[in-house]
Amino acid sequence: MFFENLESDLDAFSALSDEVEVWEYDERGRRFPIVTLEEGYKANIRYLEDKPMRERYVVESIEPITDDKYDYIPSKFMNPKNWR
Repeated sequence: MFFENLESDLDAFSALSDEVEVWEYDERGRRFPIVTLEEGYKANIRYLEDKPMRERYVVESIEPITDDKYDYIPSKFMNPKNWR
């Protein structure tokens, strides 16, 4: 999975291999799913701070990961030269 903060209350989660479940814990410490993504898709998820935990996350869109993003992720984060 690749996570990217787009705005202060908007994040993008990308499934790079296999199926990925994005989840959170509620006020009682119980895990709950937000969205399940198939490989090659990303979800833009908005965080609504004033709602109860299970209503805080709104999936605004699910869309295919672009070829440019597929190229960007390994070149930026998997290239050892960037971590020297």
